[in-house]
Amino acid sequence: MDNYSQYANLPAASPSPGVVSNLDNLPSRALDLYIGMGTCIAVTTVLLALRMYAKLVVTDKPGWEDCETRHSIIIQMLTAVVACLIGFTLFVAQIAVTFTITGPHGALGTHVWDTTIGQYTKAYEQKSLVTIDLYPAAAFFIKLSLFLLYLRLFKPNRFTRWLNYGGIITCGLFYSASIIGNCVMFIPTPGQPNNNSAWLLRASEYSHRILILSVVQSVFGTLSDIYLLVIPIQMIFQLHFPIERKIGVSAVFMIGILAIACSLANLVYRVKELATIDHTWSGVTLYLFCSAELSAGLVASDAL
Repeated sequence: MDNYSQYANLPAASPSPGVVSNLDNLPSRALDLYIGMGTCIAVTTVLLALRMYAKLVVTDKPGWEDCETRHSIIIQMLTAVVACLIGFTLFVAQIAVTFTITGPHGALGTHVWDTTIGQYTKAYEQKSLVTIDLYPAAAFFIKLSLFLLYLRLFKPNRFTRWLNYGGIITCGLFYSASIIGNCVMFIPTPGQPNNNSAWLLRASEYSHRILILSVVQSVFGTLSDIYLLVIPIQMIFQLHFPIERKIGVSAVFMIGILAIACSLANLVYRVKELATIDHTWSGVTLYLFCSAELSAGLVASDAL
C-alpha cells in the first residue's frame, strides 16, 4: 500500500542551521532558468537557421555533410546536418521538459526544504530522468555532427579518419552507457511497486550514485571536447595553406574552446553538488551550464 499521501504535506528536507522552512512565500530561481535556457534556444535556433540558409540558398553548394549532390537525399539523412538537427531537437526537448518541473510546475528552482514531499511525484521523477538522459543523447548527436564534418574535410588523411571513427564509437558507447545507467538507478525494479513512494525512494537511495555518474559524464564531456578541438587543429597545420589562411581556419575551430569552458564549469559545479542536499536550488546552475555547453557545441557546428 502506498503511504505517500500521509507525508505529502511535510517538508522534503530539514533546512540548514539558522534557516526556516518557508512553504508559502518561497524564493525561486525559476526566472533565471527561463531566461538562461530561453537565450540558449534563441541563439542556437538563429545560427542553425542561418547555416541552413547559407549552405542551401546563398552558396548553392551543399557540402557532403549537407548533401553530396542534389540527388543524394538519402546520404544527406545520414550525415552531419541531420545529426546536428537531431541534437538540436533533443536539446530543445530537454529544455521543454525541464520547464515542466520548474517553478509552479515542480520543485526545481526552490530550496529543497521549501518543497513538500508531495511535489516529488512519480511524474516529477520520470520527467527528471528524461531531462538527465536527454542531455547525453543531445551531446552525442552534436559531437557526431562534428565528427562527420571532419570526415568530409579531412577524408584523404587516413590517421585523422580513424581518429574520427574512434571518437564516434567511444562517444556512442559512453553516452549510451550513461543513459542506461541513469535508467537502472532511477527506475524501480520489477519487484517494487510502480507508485509515487517507490519512485521517490529510488531517487533518494541512488541520488549520490547518480551525481557521481554525472561527474564522470562531465569529465568525459570535457575530454571529448578537447579531443574534438585537437583533431582539426593538428591537421590544419599539416596542410599546404598560407600561414594567414591556417590561422583564419584555426580561429573558426577555436570556437570549440567555448564548449570546453562550459564543460569545465559544468564539471566544477557537478563536483560541488556532491556536497549539498539542496539539489533543487543549486541544480538550476547545472541545468544552465548543460544548456550553455550544448549551445556551444551547436554554435561550433553551425560555424563550420
